[in-house]
Amino acid sequence: MEKLTSKRHYLDFNATSPFAPSVSEWLSKGDLLYANPSSVHATGKKGRKFLNEARDYIYKTFKLDPKEFDLVFHSGASEGVNALVKGRALHLLTENKKLNFFRSATDHSSVRNMQADLELLGHKMTIFPVKETGEIDVDSLIEEINKAEGEVLLNFTPMNNETGVCWDWKLANKIKKETNCIVHMDTVQTVGKVPGWNELDSEMDLFTYSAHKFGALKGVGFSFIKKGFKFRPFISGGGQQGGLRSGTENTVGVYTIKLALEDLENEDLSEIEKAKTLFEEGLKKILGDKGHIVGEKAELRAVNTTNFITPGLISQTTAIALDMAGIDISTGSACSSGAVIPSKVLQGMGYSDEDAMSAIRVSFGPDFKEEQVKPILDIFEKVLNKNL
Repeated sequence: MEKLTSKRHYLDFNATSPFAPSVSEWLSKGDLLYANPSSVHATGKKGRKFLNEARDYIYKTFKLDPKEFDLVFHSGASEGVNALVKGRALHLLTENKKLNFFRSATDHSSVRNMQADLELLGHKMTIFPVKETGEIDVDSLIEEINKAEGEVLLNFTPMNNETGVCWDWKLANKIKKETNCIVHMDTVQTVGKVPGWNELDSEMDLFTYSAHKFGALKGVGFSFIKKGFKFRPFISGGGQQGGLRSGTENTVGVYTIKLALEDLENEDLSEIEKAKTLFEEGLKKILGDKGHIVGEKAELRAVNTTNFITPGLISQTTAIALDMAGIDISTGSACSSGAVIPSKVLQGMGYSDEDAMSAIRVSFGPDFKEEQVKPILDIFEKVLNKNL
């Protein structure tokens, strides 16, 4: 079969990002930090120096005060959110109290799939709905939280990983003030994709990130935890990181977080958004009345993400055809890929099973420019016109 293009286009940045340029450059030098940063010898102290340098830079980047928040490194967002939520649930058991964990119908599987464990511990998960656009009815949510029994811990997701639909960060502040609930900001997807991604609100309680989403190594992430938030650590051991997450720190991984964030300092989100808008204009012409863009009418959307459905055409069929044509995309969250099932996110927005099985997610990177749009659209047009 003749290839439609000799150059691959990677359009799956919400699944994982290629290494940031500074990360690739540093790793290629090979002078990596292998010593235990807790060791007292010179090589160990070198690792600790790099670790502290990265820690200071992360605090500075996200504009949070180390006197107000602990910064804990872990293996990534799945561990981070599980550690905080289940850790809080375990702590409350020692006080004979109940946790009521609020999450949306469109949250990530790492959030959804905690329900059985929370219920096993005698706690509760409350699922609140979203509008057809993927947005929330904040007043209804506030009313529901205020009527809830037990301590409420809210998972607030400023950017949805599949649809790119965003919730205004100020809404989290409003909810916090009017309910006094604990707020976990599921900020995993926001870095480099949402305006103001590094302007964190210190009124919130928790923030969680995965480093590979913005160009650092896989297997490392971090959470900001407001001091005074009590939870039983997920991992106990040697007492590293103040006992909040034991285990020898991943020095190399942590330092790549600093390098990747440095590369994003001068990123122009408006350029990415212009290119995405141009892409969507062309995509809608290709789709015609045979499909549409999910969440297009939402007030706020990520600058890099387009999710579209083609009713009647299974997403895996489209993904395979695009793959053969040189385009890497996802049918939804990569964490739950591999099975032909409807997207839980789209189902949560009210889409039918058939429509939720036809979703394609396109997510662009920080260097996406308008001149890249036409060759990508040419491939989409050939593939979709053949299959629609």
